[in-house]
Amino acid sequence: MGSREATHELREELRSVDGLLAQLRQEVAEARRRIAEEWDMPGDEADVSAALTLVEEQEAVIATLEERREVILDELGDREG
Repeated sequence: MGSREATHELREELRSVDGLLAQLRQEVAEARRRIAEEWDMPGDEADVSAALTLVEEQEAVIATLEERREVILDELGDREG
């Protein structure tokens, strides 16, 4: 694979990662808003706990994607710089 093709693939991956990050950040913000609204309402504590766990898992995925994004940017900088 040539340098031009590799750069194109990295740019495509960066767009994909950026899209996933935006989607996950929006989902986490919405989940946190719902949790905050339902915090004082009577209900199942297990449901709240499960929602918080899901948010934490999504935040871990976001952290991983942010790390991958930095690697891609470094690789693009090495190719273009």
